[in-house]
Amino acid sequence: MRKVASGTEFATEMVTAGQWYDELVKNKHVKKERGGKAEELKGPDDTTKALVDLLNAHNIPAGPVLTVPQILSHPQVTDRNLIARFVDTPGVGIPIDVVTTGFRLDDQRPSVATPPPFLGQHSADILRDLGYCEEDIISMSDEGTI
Repeated sequence: MRKVASGTEFATEMVTAGQWYDELVKNKHVKKERGGKAEELKGPDDTTKALVDLLNAHNIPAGPVLTVPQILSHPQVTDRNLIARFVDTPGVGIPIDVVTTGFRLDDQRPSVATPPPFLGQHSADILRDLGYCEEDIISMSDEGTI
């Protein structure tokens, strides 16, 4: 089953109190509790679009809740090249996908030129910048603190 999201509690109240609520129950878009309120707005995969269309037709903004793989393969993400892939990242052994910037500066998109750092890669540099001496940094490294 896929869930459908509507932006506000007010919209959910509109769904459960609306005159077309019985239509949602009849078409199995909504499970009804004893008090008559909606337990969840759900629809099987083949009715998610129908449920979204029905809510939107009644001026209730709603859309399907996408999984991470669905989002990453969505045309708005792929067409705008919002994912950068790093194939040969040292110490990883598999390709790494990272999200790029979704904005432009002076009509140029900033690029992601390097993969994310590995755990602890910059610890010594940061500690130096914070004023730790080399002896303390080596001691922390030997103790496994960094």
